[in-house]
Amino acid sequence: MKTVSKKLLSLLLVAILLVSALPFQAFADAHDPSTNPMHVLSGYSYDATGHWQVCTKTDCDDAVGGVRYFNAHTLDANGYCATCTYQCTHASQGLKDGSEVAPTCVTAGKEKDTVCLECGKVMAEGAVVPATGLHTYGPDGKCTNCAAVQEGAPFKLTLDANGGTVNGASTIIVDVKAGNAISVLPDAYRQGYTFAGWFVGTTQLTLGQAYPFTADQTATAKWTEKTEQLTVRRVLNGDFSTAKTIYTQSVPVGTPLLNYLNANVASVVQAELALTPGFSWQYNFWKDYSGTQPLTSQADCMNQAQTVYVNFISNSYTLYFNANGGVVTPTSKTVYFGSKVGTLPTASMSGKVFQGWKDANGNMYTADTVYQVAGDTSLTAVWKDEALVILYIYINGDFSACNRMIVMDGFVKNSNLSRSDVYAQVAKYYTPAYGVLSIAGLFDEYTWSSYRANTGKAGTENIQIDSSHPNKVYVMVNNANTGSTIINGGTNNGGTTVPPTTAPQGAYWVSDGKGGGYWVYPAPTNPNNPTYYPTYPNNSNPKTGDTAKIEIAAAIMVLAAAALVTVMTLRKKKSV
Repeated sequence: MKTVSKKLLSLLLVAILLVSALPFQAFADAHDPSTNPMHVLSGYSYDATGHWQVCTKTDCDDAVGGVRYFNAHTLDANGYCATCTYQCTHASQGLKDGSEVAPTCVTAGKEKDTVCLECGKVMAEGAVVPATGLHTYGPDGKCTNCAAVQEGAPFKLTLDANGGTVNGASTIIVDVKAGNAISVLPDAYRQGYTFAGWFVGTTQLTLGQAYPFTADQTATAKWTEKTEQLTVRRVLNGDFSTAKTIYTQSVPVGTPLLNYLNANVASVVQAELALTPGFSWQYNFWKDYSGTQPLTSQADCMNQAQTVYVNFISNSYTLYFNANGGVVTPTSKTVYFGSKVGTLPTASMSGKVFQGWKDANGNMYTADTVYQVAGDTSLTAVWKDEALVILYIYINGDFSACNRMIVMDGFVKNSNLSRSDVYAQVAKYYTPAYGVLSIAGLFDEYTWSSYRANTGKAGTENIQIDSSHPNKVYVMVNNANTGSTIINGGTNNGGTTVPPTTAPQGAYWVSDGKGGGYWVYPAPTNPNNPTYYPTYPNNSNPKTGDTAKIEIAAAIMVLAAAALVTVMTLRKKKSV
């Protein structure tokens, strides 16, 4: 009875479990998108981790409606998933451990493959490592990799690559025999260096050479550092015609260029700058082979011959203007070393002629002067007393009377009056009868009478002018339109048009070309060589404030000089 009861109890438990399992299985079947037609699934979406589908029905009230049905990608050898068409981008790559193959004495090996770390695709096969040619002999004297048989009792020659590699390793061992040719002696490799050979102490070993020792030895690789030529040139203001080489050096290949320049060449540039006053190193920049682009990247290395430029630019300085008693505007300007100073201001001072600007050393400056001072400079105005010139103008070969007496416009510079200066003045008052005006030459008071006596004698091209007294210059103008006046006369102080309708007896009006003029009286005693006395109606002045009553002032100066000479003579006699 007890046994039957236990069996019934077991069956009852099994039945309960089966019944209770039915709803769970039904729930799972109802929510499997592949078996439940109630769901309408989307196409596959994917990312790098996998792909999925979702139910697209908006009224799906299933407990899992809209939930992703996620699966990992199944990628082929090229990283392609046929289920969702995902294609691996192979963006992350690295070396695959275990993919390398060690070389043997007769077979080549290879380095590690480069693979996609996401899908495992081999992106690049590892580089081939040549066969070593070195046998590994077993106890039986046979090579464990090939059929080679060891002969005799060899010595071991260890090849130490000394910072490089030999057959892909830092050291290898070569079998050698005393007195026999060295049959295996591969070259070593080291980036940035040239292999110079294998050395045991000072003894160099070469392929085919008889092994000179009777014991095991270690041969060390010697290296010669690879270098490229570095040239540094300086230019002035970007002008390559001024380029000058200031540094050349063989620099090891792979050396960071910018670091090397700053550490080794900056002081050379500063020394050159000290020899080039008036200039500055532009921004302290190094510029590439084009001379235009600054070198700013620390990644630039000496992997080839390099030419680097530094640009020296002109400093700016201030040029100050000291008017030396006169007036000038502006009082300063900016100039640049090695360049023309450009337009300079003109100073002015009453009674003086501005001659130009000079520095403390007496050097005269013009607009074309190239500034060569490494600093500011003060220029001082140079003055000269103005020279008063009265032109006595005769026309068309007529010596009987002076046609006009005028004050020469402007100041006469450099103690010299030229024919061209006079021509320009005369042309303001006379028009040619035909063709052009001509001037026979310039004459002073002493040469004029000689010219009148001998008209074949030519005048001078230039006359020296003295600023201490009025200067009389005589000129014969030919082909002049008689009495023509181009510049109109002015008005007198009374407002009457000058010249007035009725002239003073025996006088005629001479315009000064500045809106005024004066009356001229011929001397009655000598009509062939008249003297002219300017007078000014109603105190009008042909050159306001400068030359009023010129002849009277000149006479007073002469009398004063004579009086001074007389006084000095009397004093001298009295002292005796």
